[in-house]
Order: sequence, then structure tokens, then C-alpha cells
Amino acid sequence: MDEYELLGGLHEIIDADVDKKIQEWIENHDVNYWLVYPLIMVELGAMNEEPQTTMNLLKRCVTSFVYAKALKMEKKFYLKRINIPGLRRYIREYENVLVKIYQNYRFSREINDINPVSKPRLKEIEEHKYELTTCLVSDRYNEENMYFFGADDSERNALEYKQIMELHGKFFRKIFEEKRKFDELEKYVDKMLYQGCIEIIEKDLKKWASNVRSVVFDNPKQLAKVIAFFYYQSVFRSIRIRVETLEDETYMDNATSILMVFNKKECIQDIATVSELKLPIVDRIVNYFVNKGNTNLMEFPLFEIEDNIITIPSLFIVNDWQFTVINGHYAKEKVIKNREKTLSIVTEGRIEETLKNVTNIAVSKTWPYSYTDNDGKIQCSDIDFAIYDKIRNVILVIEAKWIDKHYEDEIDKRYGKILNTLNSIFSKQIKKHREFLSKRENIDLLFKDDKRYVQSEEFPTIYYLAVDKRNQMHIDDRHMVSEYMIIYFLKKYINNNELDLSTLWDEISRLKTKFEYITISGPMSRFSTS
Repeated sequence: MDEYELLGGLHEIIDADVDKKIQEWIENHDVNYWLVYPLIMVELGAMNEEPQTTMNLLKRCVTSFVYAKALKMEKKFYLKRINIPGLRRYIREYENVLVKIYQNYRFSREINDINPVSKPRLKEIEEHKYELTTCLVSDRYNEENMYFFGADDSERNALEYKQIMELHGKFFRKIFEEKRKFDELEKYVDKMLYQGCIEIIEKDLKKWASNVRSVVFDNPKQLAKVIAFFYYQSVFRSIRIRVETLEDETYMDNATSILMVFNKKECIQDIATVSELKLPIVDRIVNYFVNKGNTNLMEFPLFEIEDNIITIPSLFIVNDWQFTVINGHYAKEKVIKNREKTLSIVTEGRIEETLKNVTNIAVSKTWPYSYTDNDGKIQCSDIDFAIYDKIRNVILVIEAKWIDKHYEDEIDKRYGKILNTLNSIFSKQIKKHREFLSKRENIDLLFKDDKRYVQSEEFPTIYYLAVDKRNQMHIDDRHMVSEYMIIYFLKKYINNNELDLSTLWDEISRLKTKFEYITISGPMSRFSTS
């Protein structure tokens, strides 16, 4: 029996064990344990530490996992009274039971994701006995941290944070200075605060830098107006929980107030009224955001129970809509238009802004070309962005892509898919770029529209870099960085209005994605085939 067959058999064994245990757990607990208590625990986690921590990611993933399994079992969902002892029991069982089941589920997915770079390996320790190792994938830079903490653009990050804090300050003043009641503000939407919420959501959606539309929404403005209603309600609910928690209490003591419940029909009508959108448009967008057992709570933060819609504040307050809307369309197989232009346009704009005062370069962007290859075939492509360092006679050619199949859920990357993206970019687009730019006259054509370009005596050194919206991978001489990483590197190597492209590339070229194998612990770490 070869390794492929052994891993396939182990995957089936673990899956069967996971299904058996989660079904037994669901059968032995009431409806609140399938969704309501998990959602409340997610919110408590977000109130106590940053929502992007691994612990909070895991809570969201376990919530979606349990909910999806209960739906698959065709369990009937209904709203039941929330009680704190029941919530405390769920939290204990989350830590002692559910996390272990979910980690086995993750491990089974890893075994089943047959890819050449990070798949688990079997080591024969004696005849018919095997030891299982799993792969830890790591990079020098954490691309998620570059985004979350604004390492690529600290000034922009500070301005966005200031905008959010100013809006939240207006919410507080409504309550404490104008003495408005929570019930009143939640029922009758304040137009000024609602408009501020629209602006916060649009801040995210404008990063698309194009009129993205789909079968769900006709333009980003429609989307922003619907999301802003829930953002408005979420901010008030978040404040209310904090205000109504007494000094000698914890948020847990006031947890029954965390869940937000809306009558679906009335909610859609309220959004249509305050947004001045037509009812069918609001209905379509709200229904799109309803989670049908999808793996990512941020992509689908609404849940339909009987005639109600339920959610929690953090799923709207800390959501990165520029990512979750696009990826959510892929998850629900909804066609989205103008998406393909989005990354290259945004990346081009951010690179241009970063390089605007640099004096030693020439640039080219979105430059279409065609040529006849060695087989006599006409090849066509376009170069997303190119930078020429005149002092060092170095060119960096950038190929930008946004691939939405790189994540299984919020916590697990699909490294096989990321590798496929890397290989595809280099074997297709960049292969053409190399062939086209192997002739000096084509390099001159590439930069002909930039008056700063001057042909060098020696043929320039050309480097090629793939840029993805969120991910990186570095295999041999093939490098892919995230959009936020390329901006970070450019800024790092600009000094006195001069870009040192050689040193920038020296650092990127030394990056290497590490694949380290470790022996797992637990009952599945060793097994016998005899």
C-alpha cells in the first residue's frame, strides 16, 4: 500500500470519527448550543482581545463548523431563552470537546489536500507501522500582520483609525450628552450617525477602485448602505453592553444582551426606508449575507432563524469588506463583475503614490503588447507595472493577481492552491514577459511614455515579481508577495527620494517559504496496517 492510499484511508477514518463525535455532541445539546452560545462566545472574545488573534479566529471557525454540521443534520433552529449557566457550560465544552474535534477536522483536511509542498508525510518506523508528520509553513514576514497593523502605510492606517474613533465618539455623545435612550436610537435610526457608518463602510469598498457589481448589488454604494445599517446597530449594541455592565460584573454577566435579533421583514423595510433603496435591492443584499452553513462568519455574518435575522456586533464592526464581499461571492458562486481589474488598478495606484517623489526611476503600467514566439505563434499579454532604476540599471516587473481560492476558512490557507497560483503566474504571464523583454527595443517600448526613461549602454538586469492581494510564497527563484508587502518594501528602500531597487530585490530574493515537518501528538500520530 503506497503513501497516497494510506493517507486517503487515514483521512476517511478521521472524518468518520469527527462526524460521529460532532453528531453525538449536537444530539446531546439543545438549540442554543448550535449557534447562539457560540456566537455569544465569539463576541465575548472580540470584546476582550483583538478579533484577529488566533484564539478568536478559532472561535469563529468552530462556530461555523458546529452550525454547518447542525444544518446538515437538518436540525430545526428556533430562538430560545438565553441563560448564563448554559453559556458557561458551552464555553467549557468548547475548550474541552469542540476544539479537539475541530482540530481533527482540520488535520483531516490537511491530509486530504494532496499538494507537493505541505502535505503530511508518513515515516515507516518498522514493518507495517508508520509515524505521521505534519507540515508547518512559515515565512520571514507575516503578511497578515502587515495588513492588520498597517506596516505598509502607517499614515493611512492612523487616518482610518481616527475616522472610526471620531464616529464612535459621536455615538457616545448621543447617549451621554444628548441623553438619548438606547432603545430609541436602535429603533429610530439617527440619519447623521447612519451617514457616518456609510462612510466607514465605503472607506473599505473604495479600495476596490472600480465600480464592482454583481447579481447581488448594482454598485458599491448600495452595498454600503445595507451594511451600514447593521454597523450602526452593532456600534450601539457594543456600547450598550459595556455601559450596562456594572463595576463588579464582567461582560459574561451581561451576555444575554449580546445577541442582536431583528424581525427579518421589518428589518428589510427599515433599511429600505433609511437608505432610500428599493425594497427588492435591500432584500437581495440581506439574503446574500445570510449564512447557509458557510465556513467564514465574516463573509456571511447574518443568520436566519424562523422569521428573524440574528448576528453579533463584531462581525460588522471589524469586518474587512473589501476582502469578504469578493471572497463571499466566490463561496456562494455569485458572479462579480470588474473584480479582475480591481487588484491591478489598486496596486498600480498605490505603487504610483509611493513612488511619486522618487527621482531615479521610470515607470510603466498596464502596458499591452504582442510578439511572435520561437514557434511563429503570436503571443499577447500586458505588463501590470514595471519600475526602472536608472542608477543601478535594474528593472522590476510586477504581475498582480487576486485569486480567491487560497483560504479554506478564516484560519487555514490552502498552500497547494497558493503554489498553483505562483507556478501559473510564472509559467504563463511572466514567461511571456521574459520572452518579450529579452529584446532591448521592447524595453524601450515599455518605458517610451515616461520622459524620464533613458536607454542604458548595458542591457538592464530584469527581475520578476508576482503580487497577490493577501498571500505570499517563495520557492527557489519564484517570489510572490502580498499587495501590502510590496508597498512596505518600496517604502523601506526609498531614501532621500531615491529608490534602491537592487537592494530591495536582494532582500526579496533571499526570502524562502519554509516547510518544516513535525511529529504530531495524539491517537492518530502512529498506526499499523497489519
